[in-house]
Amino acid sequence: MSAIGRPSWHWLVVVGVVALLIVGVAAGARYLRQHSLADIYQVEVQQQVRRSQQIDGATVFFGDSQTAGFAASSVAAHTENFGITGDILDRALWRVPRYRLTGAKTFVIEFGINDYWLHVTDGFGLKYKNLLNLLPAGVPVIAIAIFPITAEAANTLGMKDALQAIPALNAQIAAACRQRPNCRFVDLAKSLRGPNGYLRPQYAETDGIHLSTAGYRIWSAALKPILS
Repeated sequence: MSAIGRPSWHWLVVVGVVALLIVGVAAGARYLRQHSLADIYQVEVQQQVRRSQQIDGATVFFGDSQTAGFAASSVAAHTENFGITGDILDRALWRVPRYRLTGAKTFVIEFGINDYWLHVTDGFGLKYKNLLNLLPAGVPVIAIAIFPITAEAANTLGMKDALQAIPALNAQIAAACRQRPNCRFVDLAKSLRGPNGYLRPQYAETDGIHLSTAGYRIWSAALKPILS
């Protein structure tokens, strides 16, 4: 067979890779068809519950994607990060009682931005209070205020009242924290906001909501002296 008629081994490799990608995508599609987002959430919770049974003197983080993306080990020697992307207070109230938390040294709690974005803020302050009351009594709690968002995110994601709404929700977090013994409210807005009141672009990812590496450094710097 001539060189023109003989398939090159390079093309065979390409065809093989494409075939594997197609199989992988198909498998992923089947998985998503068989498992709803609620199922995936419950699997994540189950895995975290198993980890919680091994806690001994750890600083435990609960929160949404802001917490999930935080390198908790940068602020304390022994930490557990139980952040879940997209989480809201209603789901936190469901999952927190399932964990074994008696071995925790401190709790760092960060919730609220998804409640605001999804318009599920009715009873927000009471829900936050109930969440704090689910944590073992006597264990210190650090309640993190909802972080500011960028002006672009506020305008494009349906949160144009962010300059008023986020501080109002933070006031409810602060009030709930005051009612819980040994709870400290930490608001990083002054460090993260620009002159316009919104999150400075250098502290934000491209979506304007999630903290950038520089933003996380602000959070880490605030927690280190408290946890030490």
